[in-house]
Amino acid sequence: MAIGRPGENLPTPGAARIYVSDEEWKNVVNRQMQATRLVVIRAGIGENVLWELTQAVRAVEPQKLLILVLEMKAEDYESFRTKASAILGVSLPEQAIPRRFGRVFGFRRVSGFINFAADWKPSFLVLKGPYFRSGSFKRLAKYALRPVFESLGLEWRAPPISVGQIAGVIPFVILGVAAVGVVAVILLALLGNG
Repeated sequence: MAIGRPGENLPTPGAARIYVSDEEWKNVVNRQMQATRLVVIRAGIGENVLWELTQAVRAVEPQKLLILVLEMKAEDYESFRTKASAILGVSLPEQAIPRRFGRVFGFRRVSGFINFAADWKPSFLVLKGPYFRSGSFKRLAKYALRPVFESLGLEWRAPPISVGQIAGVIPFVILGVAAVGVVAVILLALLGNG
């Protein structure tokens, strides 16, 4: 459940939205936090996100708080980390693992989840999965969130194998088999003439 922006034409995909006035939203957030099994806050550097984090620290047990870090610039993550660490009373992970290719192209984006143990000790859950089961954010998130499922006593199931990724590998497998065949024919020809 999330609070939508009043007047938005089309809500962002994801959580179901409720709409309230600017005067009501803080009360609604507090009530929702107290009634839910898991609070997910998307990391950001705005004052409203930091207010929500402050409320979550007061309202929920550490294991029921999850911070989503999604494609944040490294410097924005560092700013959030500094401010959130002061609110939480513990230091968030300094170096979250950057998305693939970030170093190659000169930019770094941080993605993953931060969850907490009963003593507020944070852990960074990396968005990654086995090759044939990875791909979309939803699949990667499901792998990253496995420890959260388990800590909440929820059944966790691996996402299905990605047919698209298997189909993408098939041409390389065929080329590999053909290359081995060509090498074998050449070796047999050389051995036959020797």
